[in-house]
Amino acid sequence: MEAAHASRTFLDNYCSSNNNNINAPSLSLSLSLSLSLSLSLSVPLPVSLSLYPPTSLYLSLFPLRFSALHHAALTGTTELLSLLLEAQATVDIKDTNGMRPLHYAAWQGKADSVLLLLRAGASVNTPSQDGQIPLHLSAQYGHYQVSEMLLQHQSNPCLLNKANKTPLDLACEFGRLKVAQLLLSSNMVVALLEGEGLDGLASSNTPLHLAARNGHKDIIRLLLKAGIDINRATKAGTSLHEAALYGKTEVVHLLLDAGIDVNLCNTYNQTALDNVNQFTTSSASKDIKILLREALGSLQVRAVKDYWNLHDPTRACVFVPKSKQSHLFLPWRLSCFQNKIE
Repeated sequence: MEAAHASRTFLDNYCSSNNNNINAPSLSLSLSLSLSLSLSLSVPLPVSLSLYPPTSLYLSLFPLRFSALHHAALTGTTELLSLLLEAQATVDIKDTNGMRPLHYAAWQGKADSVLLLLRAGASVNTPSQDGQIPLHLSAQYGHYQVSEMLLQHQSNPCLLNKANKTPLDLACEFGRLKVAQLLLSSNMVVALLEGEGLDGLASSNTPLHLAARNGHKDIIRLLLKAGIDINRATKAGTSLHEAALYGKTEVVHLLLDAGIDVNLCNTYNQTALDNVNQFTTSSASKDIKILLREALGSLQVRAVKDYWNLHDPTRACVFVPKSKQSHLFLPWRLSCFQNKIE
């Protein structure tokens, strides 16, 4: 009851100070938000905002044209959110970055707020100025329940942001295992695993590259089990190039055990070992060099064995009746039986 009364009082004061414009941004709202951030946010502020002290943070928020609905969605104040929606607040109102209330609720993992906004008809696939849809934000920060809600409301897990990353890319990059599992259950994601629509070497990263670069072994196992091409290459090379370059020794070991081709090159004709030799000097890189050299050595030994098995004359000792020898020039085949060359 107290929360509902406080929300009603806030709404009345807000409307009276903004000529009954429920969608208007205001300095007083930005100040109110700045003072409550440390108590209400489950995900830290972006670096660009966290640099400001609480007393001056509102000065950075006001240029965003933050509305009351943005505030309620961000802080998870469902009572206020409900009142605003009942008062016909614009559900998809955007700030200067193109962020809508659903973006902020998804970013903070406020499931109740997300549900209210979805029921009010909030758009799930409208991007912000940097190309983010709400699913990008919930996936990056590991909010499983919110991600599930968005998918159930037809959010597209294959949409790219301005950094050319999908929600699955972000989940894999930041090690959000449960969200990655959820996204992989979508039939739409199969095309991402198979690399459809990409000709030749892709310029962007794949989920496997991002997981390898950041050392997320569980994510890598999940992707391999889901059928992602382990030898898929971008301009920078394979996921082995990424893991080796960023010093992820255990990931290198995992990829080698999974059968990745250690001889594959990037667009500069460099193998993963070439990259490590040229760009790294850490103690981890020494172990990685050993692993890669051993893998290359094993391949060379295997190649020699395969060649010998293919061309070994003793494997061709098959008895040929004399009646059929006249048209076959196989004197060396008979030598194993007759101990001479005819």
